[in-house]
Formats: sequence, C-alpha cells, structure tokens
Amino acid sequence: MLEHISVEDYGFTVPDLIVAAIVKFYLQQLQPEALWETMNDLVREDGAEFVIDHEKLASVIDSAKFLAVVGMEQVGTEDADDFFRRSVVRFREETLPHLSGSEYIKTMPVAFDDYIVDCWKAVK
Repeated sequence: MLEHISVEDYGFTVPDLIVAAIVKFYLQQLQPEALWETMNDLVREDGAEFVIDHEKLASVIDSAKFLAVVGMEQVGTEDADDFFRRSVVRFREETLPHLSGSEYIKTMPVAFDDYIVDCWKAVK
C-alpha cells in the first residue's frame, strides 16, 4: 500500500528523511487492519482539510524508532566497506537514541504533515 510513497519526494533534510523512512518502514510492518486503524487514528478529514493528531504521530515515531533500533542491530556489516559500517554504527549509536517523537513533532517540517496525509490516502 505504501510502496508508491517515496520519502525523497518531500524535500526533507537528512534527519527528517530518516524519520520519514523509519515511520514508513514501521507502517509497512503492520498487518493491513492495524495499518488502516493506525492511519485513521492519525489523520481525519475536516471538510477540505486534513487534521493530524500529532500526539499519536509522536507515538508512531517512537514505535518506529524502537523497530529501527532492533532492526539496525541485525544489519550485517561484516562484508560492507568501512564507510558503510561506520555509518550504520554511528546512526544506531548516535542518532536513534536521541530521537523522541514528542520532541520531533515540535520542530518537524510542514512537509511531514503532507507525507503523513499521503500515507493515509495510500491506505484509505
């Protein structure tokens, strides 16, 4: 359902791109019913506008972070070049531990709302 949503289409900075990517990965791991329910909890239509529940989005970001941390621990880097290996380790050890959904939503770009609405539309 979300395979046609590209995180690169929103002009995100690298940190926002990472958050969008882990959120997409998390959503793709959900069963269809749970995905539908999650997206409908996040987004609702209000006339011609879309309203995002940012508190619930913060929770989704935190769940996505947890899944990403677990997944990153399983990324095999033994055959990778040194740059890739260092990048994976640095991302796992320096970036993910500091990601907080409640803090992220305070400064997230407007395009992140557009991204979430597009994900909702893809699931709807």
